[in-house]
Amino acid sequence: MDRSLIEQYAAGATVPADLIRGLSAADLDARPEPGRWSLRQLVVHLLDSDLVGPTG
Repeated sequence: MDRSLIEQYAAGATVPADLIRGLSAADLDARPEPGRWSLRQLVVHLLDSDLVGPTG
C-alpha cells in the first residue's frame, strides 16, 4: 500500500491551526461583510466536511 497520500493528508492537518494561531476571538468571529462567513465558521466547516465527507 502506498502511504504517501495518507502522509500528505496528515501533514496538511495542521495548516488551518497554523494559519489562525494568535488571532483573537474577535478576529475569528469577524465577518468581512454581512452574510459572509467568519474564519471560525470556515474552519469548523472544513472540519465538519472532513469528518462526514466521502473517504475516497
